[in-house]
Amino acid sequence: SMKVDLKCQDTDPVFFAVVPFRTGSKGLKGKNFRSFCGRSLWSRAAAQGLRTCGNLICTTDAELSQEWEEFSGQILDRRPSHLSDDTSKMSDVIFHLIDRYKLTSQIIVLLQPTNPLRSDEDIYHAMALYLNSQCKMVMSVSKKDNRVLKHGFIKNGRFETVNRAEYCFENRQNLPDVFGPNGAIYIFRVADFLAAQGFPHDSVFAYEMDLISSIDIDKIEDFENAERIANASDSETHEP
Repeated sequence: SMKVDLKCQDTDPVFFAVVPFRTGSKGLKGKNFRSFCGRSLWSRAAAQGLRTCGNLICTTDAELSQEWEEFSGQILDRRPSHLSDDTSKMSDVIFHLIDRYKLTSQIIVLLQPTNPLRSDEDIYHAMALYLNSQCKMVMSVSKKDNRVLKHGFIKNGRFETVNRAEYCFENRQNLPDVFGPNGAIYIFRVADFLAAQGFPHDSVFAYEMDLISSIDIDKIEDFENAERIANASDSETHEP
């Protein structure tokens, strides 16, 4: 598997993979703990984070027993209950980790377990983009429905479009491509996160992923579909 050259003006950047998962999940119940191609979703993401970054923090409210053994020596964060319910924000979880583990100069690579088709190459490319672009954050994105450019807000009865007013009356094929976060990869420095009081948003670069690698698991159909694709691509790579 290819390694991207991560050398640059930075003196040995330290990457920390952060893999967040809760026991209570909206949509598919217990999805982070379901077996996906023979291992739980969270441990698939954790193994990938450790492989690509060399350092791992898993933050969860779950009791992990023997499944944690292969990650011994890495950080297992038992998340407080106020950061483990449906309303807790990911940025508060990151603040909590920075504070609890005294993170200062590290580069955080946030990997959500619900994108199991994200490849190691995707992560290496996103890291290289981060190191070589002088941005405050790299965020993975995928193509979205560009009809959103015809949408808008109603303010005091007046329709205000999200972008250019003339897009409202344009044929769809003439509209520009639209991208949105796919949730798979976010890369940022601890210092930039603290300065922005959350995810940095003033200088974000996009790492584009295709729609298949971007599959986000929310329902049982997504899970089965992603597992089918993963099994098929495994058998392709392991052919003699």
